[in-house]
Amino acid sequence: MSSSRDQAYLKTRVGVFGARLLFPEDIANYKRMTLDQLGEALDLMPILEDSLELQQKSRLIERALLSRIMFELSVLLRPASGRTRGLLLYWPRKFELYNLKTLIRGKLNDLDMEEIRDNLHDMPENIRLPHESLLQAENVLEMLRQLEQGPYAVIARQARHVYEEKNEAFSLDAAIDRLYYTGMMRHLNMADSSDKHGAQKLISVLIDRQNILWLMRYRLVYGFSSSEAYYTLIPTGGRMQRESLMVLANLDILTVAHQFTHILTRRLRRPGDA
Repeated sequence: MSSSRDQAYLKTRVGVFGARLLFPEDIANYKRMTLDQLGEALDLMPILEDSLELQQKSRLIERALLSRIMFELSVLLRPASGRTRGLLLYWPRKFELYNLKTLIRGKLNDLDMEEIRDNLHDMPENIRLPHESLLQAENVLEMLRQLEQGPYAVIARQARHVYEEKNEAFSLDAAIDRLYYTGMMRHLNMADSSDKHGAQKLISVLIDRQNILWLMRYRLVYGFSSSEAYYTLIPTGGRMQRESLMVLANLDILTVAHQFTHILTRRLRRPGDA
C-alpha cells in the first residue's frame, strides 16, 4: 500500500470507522441492555421479530454484527495487495475457526447436523470452511484431514497430531487457538516492511492478552501444572516474552492471583506511564 492514493483512501476509511469506536462507558451500557434494547441501539431491529426466542435473537444479533465487521474489513482491504493483504485476510479466520470448533464439538457430542448448522457463522467465501463436507466426515480426525489440503492446512495438520496424541477436546481446542496466533505472527513477518510497525504493535498486544487469559484460566480454574500451562502459550508476544511467561507460569498457585496483578501491571505499563 505504497501509493499516495491508496494511503489517502485508507486514512479516510479508518477515520470514518474510527469515529464509530466505542468508549468503555458505551460497552458498559450495552452490557446492561436487554437484547431488544441492544438491537435498537445497534440499528438491528428489522431482524428481530417479537415471536423469536431469546437464544434466536442473541444468535441473530451476533451474526449481524459479525457480518458488519466482515463488510467493513472488505472496505479496508480494497487498496491492500500482496503480503499485507494476506495478513489482513488472515485475521478474520479466527471467526471461521469458531465454526471449526463448533463442528468438532458437534461431531464429538453426536449432535444432529441441522443443530450444528444453526450454530455456524456465515463467513465470506475466501475464508469459509467446507461446512457440508466437514459435517459428512466420519469423525474429528477425518474432518481435520480434509482441511490439510486447503488454506487451513498448517493448523489442521498440527491440530490433528495433537488430537491423535492426547485424544481430548480440550487440548485440541487450545491447540487450534495457539496455532492461529502463531500463524498470524508468521504472516506479520512476511508482510511488507512499510506496514509492519503498526501491525506488530497491535498483534503483540493481542497475543499478550491472550497469553494472560490462558495463564489465569489454566492455573487458577483448571489447576494445570506450571509446565502444562506454559506449553499452551504462544511463545512470542509483545512485552510478555518467554522469560516473563515462564515466571508467571511458575508462580505458586496460592499467591498466583496477587502476583498476576502485580507483575502484569509492571510488565504491561506503557513507556512513559507513571
